[in-house]
Amino acid sequence: MIKVVLLYGLPILLAIYALIDCIQTDESQVRGLPKIAWIALIVLVGIVGPVAWLIAGRARTGGGSRLSLPGSRGPASPPPRTLAPDDDPEFLGRLGSHNAYDRQLEEWEEELRKRTGDDPPESDNPDDGPDGPNRPVG
Repeated sequence: MIKVVLLYGLPILLAIYALIDCIQTDESQVRGLPKIAWIALIVLVGIVGPVAWLIAGRARTGGGSRLSLPGSRGPASPPPRTLAPDDDPEFLGRLGSHNAYDRQLEEWEEELRKRTGDDPPESDNPDDGPDGPNRPVG
């Protein structure tokens, strides 16, 4: 009885599992062959088809090493980790680039003051609020 289960039952269960897994796998996760070819291989080639699907046909989701076969569509390595802004050198480099915009704005403000004859605003006084210098009311 154990021989019958091992010779017939186990390969059938393996083929059913591999077939369901292949059908439910997204097309972008299938490697090596088109999805329909994997289904045909699983159904027609007995135990070799399901084992081939489980080893080489689908992208691994576990933590093992990811090998990329020639012509496969799966990723060869995990996607790059997202960095926090204070760890990202590109972001930190862009912080200094705002100084050029600030200088341009200051130049335009200075040019506008020269045209209108206005004095620059006095913002060096720490007593000044957001609405200008503090003056007594009354």
